Amino acid sequence: MKKRRILLALIMLIISGVSLTTATYAWFTANRKVSVEEIDVKAQASGGIQISADAINWSNEVNLDQLKAVDTNVIPTTALKPVTTIGVNGETGKFKFFVGELNEAGDKVTLTETNDADNNYVAFDLYFYSATPQKIKFNDATNIIAKNVGGTDAAVDKGLKKSIRVGLLVQGNDASSTPATATALANGTIANQQIWEPNADTHTDYAKNMLGASGIMTYKGGTAAGANVATNAETNFATVTAATHHLLTSTEAAKYPTGQIFDFQAGITKVRVYAWIEGQDIDCEDTASLGTGVGITLSFELITE
Repeated sequence: MKKRRILLALIMLIISGVSLTTATYAWFTANRKVSVEEIDVKAQASGGIQISADAINWSNEVNLDQLKAVDTNVIPTTALKPVTTIGVNGETGKFKFFVGELNEAGDKVTLTETNDADNNYVAFDLYFYSATPQKIKFNDATNIIAKNVGGTDAAVDKGLKKSIRVGLLVQGNDASSTPATATALANGTIANQQIWEPNADTHTDYAKNMLGASGIMTYKGGTAAGANVATNAETNFATVTAATHHLLTSTEAAKYPTGQIFDFQAGITKVRVYAWIEGQDIDCEDTASLGTGVGITLSFELITE
């Protein structure tokens, strides 16, 4: 059978960071600011799949302007803060995020819940139409690389890309293919989420030399707000794993996880896409963000026999 492909999203998040402190690093970096300078989102499809930003206008491509036109999408143009999450946590239909502020001693953090209105992460909905059920995976166009802000040339890698995460949350399927029904879907649970940690085996020089980072490191994601809590407190953080949170890791050499990401049923399927800087990542530290951006390219294809 001829291989059919669906190319979704050349998602280019050009993120530049400015270091404002030399405070001792723990898991969160104190007073860190990360600015989104450019976001270019494009989705392409083939092989019998139609895609849409609003479940009304269908084609083989969705662009940034279409995503910006949807009120429920979060495409920040102001400063981002590192955030932390385990994905869906106690509520259906959305990831729950927290921002953290490290104390002066560098051993405790105050966690505050943040939502879409705060513009601390990227979030948008994509809709897929298929006449038959489909299985989806990443393909070899998927990658996370260092970028020059304002341009397309590769930049010197300072390490910011090592703390980027991408989340996918399937909100549900509308077999009747009714736009109003599809856009209202918000049934995503932890069973329907994927959290991807790219570049999981590479670390900044600071993380390696000062913190002993090596190999693929498991991180703890925020679960509850709290003041002056230890950065590994079990009541405020949970270890993010493949078994409990559907964590997918990939190495710098392999670029992206292989195998099935999720299923599409016949009709319209709604997927919420997230991208954020994970504040609990060992590589989320001041030196990682100096002068470079990050380019995120997501591309999916159908799994065929």
